Amino acid sequence: ISEHAVAIDFGNGDQPVPKADAADRDKATDFGGALHRLCQLDAMAGADVASARFDAVADAYKVGDRGRLRSAFRRWLASDVRREARDHIWVQPELPFQARMGAVTLQGEIDLFCAEGPVAESADTRAFVVDYKTGGHPQETAGQLHAKHRLQALCYAYAVLQQGFSEVSFAFVRVEQEDPLKPGQPQVVRYRFRKRSI
Repeated sequence: ISEHAVAIDFGNGDQPVPKADAADRDKATDFGGALHRLCQLDAMAGADVASARFDAVADAYKVGDRGRLRSAFRRWLASDVRREARDHIWVQPELPFQARMGAVTLQGEIDLFCAEGPVAESADTRAFVVDYKTGGHPQETAGQLHAKHRLQALCYAYAVLQQGFSEVSFAFVRVEQEDPLKPGQPQVVRYRFRKRSI
């Protein structure tokens, strides 16, 4: 059996874009890329620095609808998930990963990885992963959303648990969709996996 590397790219958006709409796909990618870059700056340097770079990031990614981008980023900055992530000692944005699964190697990038420190240096071997999702539809049910993101969560969980963590929890943050039960907060789809469950 030959060995294969499988790149895990679930995209920035919450909804697939039809292949025929190449221009729309590029716009969605630009928007998602800009949002990810702003969130990366926030994780590395804080909200003030990220906000000060907003126009430069929007320019670099050629984002036309800055109001939409600003709204999504502000929703992230005000979110409970952001505060939860920042409570960890080790917060790493855009973390690449690679994990062997038999003859297949999974490769990808985690939007925001949080823990109390590397496994070898921490008594707490739980990890917390945030994935930003743009787009989506407000009418999607909790069950639909849980099923939609489960495969991505499983792939990421496998990679994280292979690194020695005993547990990993996920927050898929739909930055453009407000939680109907928590005004001002984004919708969040959560998962938790323990080593024995993968």
